[in-house]
Amino acid sequence: MLLAGCVGGRLGRGAPPKKKLDIQAILDTAPDGSVLTLDYGEYVLATGLTVSGKHNLTITGPRGTLILVDDVMQDVLTLETCDSVQIVNLHMRHLKPLGDYNCEGAVIRMDECSNMEVKDCELDGCGAIAVAGNQVKGLRVTGCYIHNNTWNAFYLTDCENALITGNRIVHNFDVLTQYDCDGIELRDNQLK
Repeated sequence: MLLAGCVGGRLGRGAPPKKKLDIQAILDTAPDGSVLTLDYGEYVLATGLTVSGKHNLTITGPRGTLILVDDVMQDVLTLETCDSVQIVNLHMRHLKPLGDYNCEGAVIRMDECSNMEVKDCELDGCGAIAVAGNQVKGLRVTGCYIHNNTWNAFYLTDCENALITGNRIVHNFDVLTQYDCDGIELRDNQLK
């Protein structure tokens, strides 16, 4: 287990404290099977995070932990050729989301991955897409608050067996766009 500091602050009492941590360096060196637990806080990054070729990895933090990326043209978190990665309890978005669709950055982008899970996260206002998946086999998105994305909550291409359930999906331009997908199921979501 990798700990990125001990949990501090109290939830519900103002904005989370600003934190500095080279999250990318920790992700790059994390062995398969690791749990990266971020300290409660607000992490502002110049560029998005990338996880490549990892297996059985969990990235989490206390509810309300923010990961913000300054460059709206980049994805907040990109996962490439990963298997069994969980993203839990994080609030991710761009630092200053644009009001109109004129950027390309998604909140979470997955390419050629399998058995992926996004759970109890808040994915908002990135200017494009909350979860973009390309050639993902086995995606589960549960208990998330997905809002104010100016293109889609979900954009899936050549994906198989995705379960999107128990989420609050509101104020997005569209909920789901899919191409060449099989077994995509939306169930028990609050939609607006």
